[in-house]
Amino acid sequence: MGAILNGKRREKGHLDRHFDKDLKYHEVIAREYDGVVVAPRQCTNDALYKKFAPLMRGQRMLDLGCGTGHMSLRFGDRFSEVLAVDHSAAMMDVARAKVAARKLPVKFQCVSVFDYIDTAPADYFDAVCCTGFLHHLKAEDIGPTLLKVARLMRPKAVLLTSEPIHVPAGSVPQRVSAWNAVSVAATLSYSQHVEQPDEAPIEQQTLLSAFEIAGLALVKTHRNWEIFPHHLPPRFSDRAAIRLLNALYGKAGNVFTAAALKP
Repeated sequence: MGAILNGKRREKGHLDRHFDKDLKYHEVIAREYDGVVVAPRQCTNDALYKKFAPLMRGQRMLDLGCGTGHMSLRFGDRFSEVLAVDHSAAMMDVARAKVAARKLPVKFQCVSVFDYIDTAPADYFDAVCCTGFLHHLKAEDIGPTLLKVARLMRPKAVLLTSEPIHVPAGSVPQRVSAWNAVSVAATLSYSQHVEQPDEAPIEQQTLLSAFEIAGLALVKTHRNWEIFPHHLPPRFSDRAAIRLLNALYGKAGNVFTAAALKP
């Protein structure tokens, strides 16, 4: 059966083809993903999600597109049940090991996010994390996807998203560019070459419109730049510099984070 997007039925092959490259990519790089992607962003993300942590409490949390589990690890101890969903078994294996070490109440389901949101029970979750996933979609599919996600949320439940957004060419502050140019992120890469998945920064207005389509009410938003430490593990000087740069320039940053409530 095809998936329904934009009010019309599309053949399932539309989504399968779009995400086939994504799945192959993450199966290959799964074991190195945390070292290349998660660790360099830890400082910035610690400061970012601290601002949203008070909203992340309840009985049940859903982590959509969980990857190696960084959101389940960050908020898993605030819920009695957490379900983490991803289509990459290799990424999920990494997440399972980390969750087991922390003894968090997380269960995993290896399935397409689209298959899951089409069939999961309605009005079930108190919180949904959908971070770093929406920019893998085509712009016209983001609103209909969030509409299906909203169906799974209980009244007053919160949806937390964080995505790269499009910023004008040349708008990165010179101090941010100079800092990042000699950061650890500039030196890291995967040991195997694999074709990049189809993804791109989202227009901020596209995300705002998607919340309206889904019938969700924004309660908190934040913008910041992706800024990376010069050392791993990060030193105090790294954390201080990242906080300062985002305090000075973050309001025009390339990451848009939002929390929205289901009425």
